[in-house]
Amino acid sequence: MRIAYLSLLALTFALGCSSGDASSGLPPIPSSHDPKGADLEAGVVIAATEASGGVRLNKILHVDDFPPPLDYEFHMMAFDPKANSWEEAANMWKNKQVNVIIKHFTVRRSDFLTRDYRVLFKEPLTAEEKQIYEASKRTYPSERR
Repeated sequence: MRIAYLSLLALTFALGCSSGDASSGLPPIPSSHDPKGADLEAGVVIAATEASGGVRLNKILHVDDFPPPLDYEFHMMAFDPKANSWEEAANMWKNKQVNVIIKHFTVRRSDFLTRDYRVLFKEPLTAEEKQIYEASKRTYPSERR
């Protein structure tokens, strides 16, 4: 019984993820994303489909959690060139074949979830990425007296 359960679990995992090429050193690419966006957090590298075609790489720098009725808002970076597949995007990131095209932008979770995406990697933010987010914080003038 235990062997059957473990076999079923292994089969389920294998079907749920595309098999990463063992020689490439890439982790398996998820077959889908979390429909509620629970997989979106600071430090994740995401491949997301573009309306104009292709797959764009993005990295989340910070996640704002606003109280209802507002929602989460992601501070992100975008990279070029676009890839033609999830696997190509993962290889481009791993081999550092991308360039920053947008240093900082924000997007609401509800807007981002309309796109098909895959979380490819989770990695610590670099000092430069942290600085980009810190510089993006809105500042408000002090109260007038």
